[in-house]
Amino acid sequence: MDRFITDLMDRMTLREKLGQLNLPSGGDLVTGSVMNGELSDMIRKQEIGGFFNVKGIQKINALQHLAVEESRLKIPLLVGADVIHGYETIFPIPLALSCSWDTLAVERMARISAIEASADGINWTFSPMVDICRDARWGRIAEGSGEDPYLGSLMAKAYVRGYQGNNMQGNDEILACVKHFALYGASESGRDYNTVDMSRLRMYNEYLAPYKAAVDAGAGSVMSSFNIVDGIPATANKWLLTDLLRDEWGFGGLLVTDYNSIAEMSSHGVAPLKEASIRALQAGTDMDMVSCGFLNTLEESLKEGKVVTLPSVNTIADGTAVKRPGDLLFPYIQINVDDIITIEDSELIVAFLDMVENHKMVVENSGLLTVAALKHLGVKDKRVVSILSGGNMDVITMSSVVQQGLIFRDRIFTVSVLLPDKPGELSKVAATIAAEQGNVIKLEHNQFVSTNRNAAVELRITLECFGTDHKNQIIKALEKNGYKPKLVRASL
Repeated sequence: MDRFITDLMDRMTLREKLGQLNLPSGGDLVTGSVMNGELSDMIRKQEIGGFFNVKGIQKINALQHLAVEESRLKIPLLVGADVIHGYETIFPIPLALSCSWDTLAVERMARISAIEASADGINWTFSPMVDICRDARWGRIAEGSGEDPYLGSLMAKAYVRGYQGNNMQGNDEILACVKHFALYGASESGRDYNTVDMSRLRMYNEYLAPYKAAVDAGAGSVMSSFNIVDGIPATANKWLLTDLLRDEWGFGGLLVTDYNSIAEMSSHGVAPLKEASIRALQAGTDMDMVSCGFLNTLEESLKEGKVVTLPSVNTIADGTAVKRPGDLLFPYIQINVDDIITIEDSELIVAFLDMVENHKMVVENSGLLTVAALKHLGVKDKRVVSILSGGNMDVITMSSVVQQGLIFRDRIFTVSVLLPDKPGELSKVAATIAAEQGNVIKLEHNQFVSTNRNAAVELRITLECFGTDHKNQIIKALEKNGYKPKLVRASL
């Protein structure tokens, strides 16, 4: 492999080397087809080392074919995506998963995510996010594991093991990317991208542990953060990226910037794009996400005799190639995600149900009221679909569950109940339904209300029952326990 990379480097032009350090967005998850756009032209010219935000095996394989068959050096591409808490099968958000303290469940979730994403042509996930956060105003706290460095470290290792499996030896294992290095969750006043000012003592004691745990677990890549560390943007911070991450911790993987963060160094008053690109390269950055600073400015900087040198570009380009998953020498995906993700896939269903069944706290305290299919708590011997729907992604939805006939339309009704806003109530209402052999399919949080000066949550519960008598029996049980049920709709 090393000889192959050395020979490849000898045949590359400077532009092609800089291209290997360039990571643009395909934008497919938002804007549609990319095949005839700028991305495909850059691939043919060998001006990118990978791309992200393109979904669908046909599109991704077509772009890989461009790289391997229509470019001069035929170098396969990294394909990234934000596979955060599932790909086709969507699991609870990472903050909710951390509430379980169940690292085996989290590892299993990441393993399923990797299997699904790799089958769709993706070989790199921008996960796990391991930023410690102690300010709930920061919205991205939902993507992390909370405030505790010990728990965060355990979860970081679990994610890495799940995504990367047996050291990236299988074609269903994907490269993990630990983010955001570092201190991104400590932004002042919980405002995203805001400044961070922290002592080294607090860094080491409270914030750095999860990043190091992920590195120790073998994470193949790390993403630098937007914020400043010691007054210097993380993307250009040599102490952070080289002295600490590489030299002290021994990280030997791929270091990528966050979205457009080289260009955004100007917002910190540091430098315009050309100077910022030099500083990022010197700090230890391998790959430039979106800003195209490396690709479009470093060649001119070299000609001008700036501090950046050709050997440093060669070293980083060579390292970027070596640090990729080995199976990228064979980049075409021969199976379709639809071949492994089916509505009857018992492993996926059981994994989700186990997480819900074993961790009631996850359900009750972390916003899982929008789950599109949820086995009622307390009954373990009845198989129920448990797949989420969401966004504009091609996921298994509730409607497809019904269409597949696993849950019949004529057995479903929806009832509104008032749930006292205090711990344990969700489990109680679930137990009430379970005692009547009802089957919870969907829970929807509607609104907070006040009853006699007591706070309550209005829930809409979609249930499966087995006839009109059974439906009435469930409603009476809810009424008896004080939940004030109101029938919203019924097909019975």
